[in-house]
Amino acid sequence: MWKEVRPPKSGDIYLAKTKAKFDYKSYIANKTKMERSQISNSLHDALLNKDNNNFWNIWNSNFGTANSRSTFINGTLLFSSMFTMIMMAVLLILIQFLKKGFQIMLAIN
Repeated sequence: MWKEVRPPKSGDIYLAKTKAKFDYKSYIANKTKMERSQISNSLHDALLNKDNNNFWNIWNSNFGTANSRSTFINGTLLFSSMFTMIMMAVLLILIQFLKKGFQIMLAIN
C-alpha cells in the first residue's frame, strides 16, 4: 500500500513516522547504554572485592558464549506495544488522508 501511495515527505504521517523512528533508536541506545553500565559495574565490583570466581562468572555470562541470548526481552515487549500504538495512530492518519484524496477525486469526476 505504501508503494502505491508513495510515502509522504511532509505532514502528519511523515512527522509520526519520524518520531516513531527517533523514539525507537533512542530506546535501543538507552537500553544498550544501561546494559553496558550494569555489566561494567558488576565487573568492577567483583574486581574491587578480589572475587575472581564472581568476576569470571560475570565475564563468561556476558562475553564468553557465542550463542548468548538477548537481555532485552521485557524491553522488546514494551517496544512492540509502543510501536503498535504509534502505528495505529499513523494508520488512522493515513486512512483519513486517503479518504480525503478519494473524496477529492470523486468531486472532480
